[in-house]
Amino acid sequence: MAKNTDSHTKGRIWGLMFSAQQIGSMTGPILGSIIATFIGMKFVFIIAGLILIVISMLARQQQAKYN
Repeated sequence: MAKNTDSHTKGRIWGLMFSAQQIGSMTGPILGSIIATFIGMKFVFIIAGLILIVISMLARQQQAKYN
């Protein structure tokens, strides 16, 4: 992301990236523990895999749109 931004907005981009990383680091374990408690440990990995597949498909779609 830093390569595609102007030099005067790089700090803002790094701040947004760090904030998103911290939110994911906080909500990931909470969501995983909720799923494991109510559904079962096996489904934590299944749901995490599905989330990653959906995110990769969305990223590929966005990349194709911009290229």
